[in-house]
Amino acid sequence: MEKIVTTVLAVILLLVGRESGFAQNKEELPYHELPAIRVSQLTVTGQSPSSRQIRVSVANSADAPTGTFDLFITADGKLINRQELNLGAHASERVTYEWPNPAPGEHLIRVQADPDEKLHESDRSDNQTELLVTSTASGMQVVNKTAPALPAALDLTVEGVSVQGHRFQQDKKRLVTISFRVTNHSSSDEKKPVRTQVDLSSEAGFKKTYSILTQSLGAGQSAYVSCPVQNAPDHFTISIKADADNAVAESDEANNAVQTFYENPDPPVGRWISVGPDVITGVNNIGYPWATATGRLSAIAFQLGSTQVMYVGGQSCGVWKTLDGGTSWFPLTDQISVSVAALATPSQNANQVFWVTAHQGVFRSDDAGLSWIQINTQDLNALVHGGKLLIHPRDANIMLLNSEDGIYRSTDGGVTWTLMISGAGATGLEIDRARDRLYCAVSNPNNAAVAGIYVSYDRGANWRKLTGCPGGTLPSAEGTRRISIALSGSKMYASFRTATDFQLYRTTNLSCSIGSAQESTWEKAWGTTSNFQELWSGLWANPLDENSLYLGGTAFWRSTDQGTSFQKVSDYNTPLGSAHADHHGFAVLPGAGGTVFTLNDGGIYRSTQNGNKGTWEQIGKGIANVEFYDVADAFTRSDVLMGGTQDNGTIKTEGTLEWKAKNGGDGATVDIDDTDANILYSMNQYASSIQRSTNGGNNWSNMSTGLPDGATCFNIRYHLHPRKMNILLAACTGLWRITDPAGTWQTIFTPTAGSVTCSAVEPTTDLYLAGTSRGGLFGGIGGTNFQSLFAHPMSAGINDIEIDPEQAGTVFLGCAGGSVGRVYRLQRNPAGTAYTALDITGNLPTGLTVQCLAVDRMNPYTVYVGTNRGVYRGQSLDRGQSWAWSSYMDGLPLADVRDLEVHPVTGVMTAGTFGRSIFRVYTGYPLGSVLAANGKINFLRVHDAGTKFGPPNDVLDAEAVVQLDSRPGQYFGVQLRPGPAEASHVSSVRLLRTAFEANLPVSIDYVRNGLHSGRIIRVMLK
Repeated sequence: MEKIVTTVLAVILLLVGRESGFAQNKEELPYHELPAIRVSQLTVTGQSPSSRQIRVSVANSADAPTGTFDLFITADGKLINRQELNLGAHASERVTYEWPNPAPGEHLIRVQADPDEKLHESDRSDNQTELLVTSTASGMQVVNKTAPALPAALDLTVEGVSVQGHRFQQDKKRLVTISFRVTNHSSSDEKKPVRTQVDLSSEAGFKKTYSILTQSLGAGQSAYVSCPVQNAPDHFTISIKADADNAVAESDEANNAVQTFYENPDPPVGRWISVGPDVITGVNNIGYPWATATGRLSAIAFQLGSTQVMYVGGQSCGVWKTLDGGTSWFPLTDQISVSVAALATPSQNANQVFWVTAHQGVFRSDDAGLSWIQINTQDLNALVHGGKLLIHPRDANIMLLNSEDGIYRSTDGGVTWTLMISGAGATGLEIDRARDRLYCAVSNPNNAAVAGIYVSYDRGANWRKLTGCPGGTLPSAEGTRRISIALSGSKMYASFRTATDFQLYRTTNLSCSIGSAQESTWEKAWGTTSNFQELWSGLWANPLDENSLYLGGTAFWRSTDQGTSFQKVSDYNTPLGSAHADHHGFAVLPGAGGTVFTLNDGGIYRSTQNGNKGTWEQIGKGIANVEFYDVADAFTRSDVLMGGTQDNGTIKTEGTLEWKAKNGGDGATVDIDDTDANILYSMNQYASSIQRSTNGGNNWSNMSTGLPDGATCFNIRYHLHPRKMNILLAACTGLWRITDPAGTWQTIFTPTAGSVTCSAVEPTTDLYLAGTSRGGLFGGIGGTNFQSLFAHPMSAGINDIEIDPEQAGTVFLGCAGGSVGRVYRLQRNPAGTAYTALDITGNLPTGLTVQCLAVDRMNPYTVYVGTNRGVYRGQSLDRGQSWAWSSYMDGLPLADVRDLEVHPVTGVMTAGTFGRSIFRVYTGYPLGSVLAANGKINFLRVHDAGTKFGPPNDVLDAEAVVQLDSRPGQYFGVQLRPGPAEASHVSSVRLLRTAFEANLPVSIDYVRNGLHSGRIIRVMLK
């Protein structure tokens, strides 16, 4: 491990200044227009030793241009190329750099977009990519050190078993989800069906069995299983057996079976539980016309022949299912960390479900979502919002998909795909079932030759662009930002949104022939030049009501006269009973044209009156998919949690799965005063939105004076000083500080390169720490005279800083990248004049982005990282010299983890996820546990009643205190004050004194009182 030694010297509608009441906070910049950059397809080629070509794709999937940003290309941490890019809406660019004279040997090539975080993105995990290559005289070779060859002998394994429950609530239905993978850990295909059996049983007589049949498992392939247990009992055992019929000849049968258990109300140590929200309530109390919400959804599919069974999904939350029309829901894909672009069920098989991801191919379930296999790994660049998978109703092997790349087609049931129309993003896809015709819309404001509406007469094999009949033509696609289509019966609709207006067209009963092609006559219907920017989403028709047409965007619009006129039926200003804003998907209940659904930033809403105003009902309770940027716990109240969310503002809980809305708009960074759980801090978008509440979030006052105004410092990261609750620090272009909530923020540090990404304060020395986007760590005592403490060898940005509260002078850094140099441990030398930095990334799986850190308060030399694919635990058994990492996800989905917090009193760790809400875990035995300790007493103290012992967050109320040589840093005690059990207490102290004076080993039983303390209940001499 490399050691580095450095020397150190010791706009939303914001209610500015509001003191009472609430009003709606709307997004200053809608989510769909936030830049969404993705860096991918990095290659390094070239036969000449003197020059290599580095190529990479950079794409923007947002509905608006990115603005100018930097693209850095580094080799082994050294910047070798810098380019400025400015991508249009849904545009991409293939960047090439000629790398002259690379030295022979291994090189780590890293490409990063917007390294200084000047753009306002909600997800930066895909802004960079890297590749390890070897340069030789004959060319470049990719180095793969992480994929060992699979053994030839067939071996099925059960992996990743996770038992997910939720916070206990008396008299509430209990949902438990058991998820795992069955993997063919060999280089041989298993073509015979494999049956996996899951048996649940309890001593009280509960029994349930799941039987999962996987038709085949290719080499290295996995079947992802999720077994929901609704109304689960308090305790039951779980037995999992792959190849339950012993039909497969394997090299190792021992790894086919796993047994575990579930217990309630408290989970075992190391098992996460969901603490919600499973619904957000009270939204109408802060000024909105909808009462409840969950997280964002965009895709929906119905099970063939059922109006009660539905599948829904969205960005970062996976697939969810209901069996009762939305009364209850359960997750299906917690073992798979991918977003949902589209869902579809074929007309021929009620048990089949297809799920298209944004960039990780296609998954299929043959058992109604109980298990999934990945049938395609191609990056289809599918649309997350507005994505559609069309399965031909007469031939389920034929599938069409709209993508950022255009229209993809499969003829083998989704296994392989071919791009049929390219050069423009596909924004519409429909089928005329009666005439067996396909229609699509593709949009590109910079390529009118491709953009437009197309028809296929041969199930997608060939496409022709439509123009319309003379006197009734379609408009030019020049400058058109979005083209959408809808079909109801034989009537087709098309909408065109430009930079200045929105115009709807529809076909008439007239048609014509142009050459050998048949065309329709189009006429203008409704249009607008005001508020047209809000119409950024889909155009949908009701297949059971030819008069009804719907438009989505910020609001939800409806026409009941075939598009002649439209009315907003759900918006910020419509009556109570509206749906959440920002609409991404739509559906009509099969066989019931009056029941419609919208999928939006608040989940799924249903109207049984064709969308009439005030008739929308949120039916997503139980879908725990809120997108958290940040979470805070309360020092003085362990049941209180608060979080800042995308789309759903700032929300808070006091121990229930139902969280309360406390502040509107988009939430972001939050914090809670350590001395008073009613003093809260929240924000919306940008630095100028930071606010403070002194009454638990009922009222807020702005406190952003001095911070940059306007669209600057999106989701600025700020926090309270650990010892001084009047001081806050904020990381942005520099490091800012305020010493009085009513005062003015001041800049106390500005880096020479890059921006400040995060900060922390070492409480014992008052050392302020600032991490930068260029990999620098700077420190200054009391926030002055900042000096360089650490420079990342590859200039990777610092994503998080954590002070080790148990090891003085120890700091952990979480850094950008996907291989080495992602986690560092910095240790101050005994003289206090230098830090030694040790890269402890070790065996942390490559490709994971370290987004946050947490230090364990219950176990020494233990640290956790939150990544874009869950949580990992690092442990050292040699006092910090070497570290080993392992997955820490029993009960936790493969979620995008944005924040980790450890409660300073209880030691409970909280994970805030972007798309799967909040989870908590006991990393050690919880307070109140009866435990035992053995050893010799090396400290004995007896003091006056009520004196107490220990720090403020771990006080032991006892008159006799001992410490054991086997438990450094821990202390145990008994009370000697008058009481009915006084005699037994005195006897315990006598035994402790005897052991201390004679240096005898003792065994004590104790009740855990704090992180490091316990109340003795029994003493035994050994």
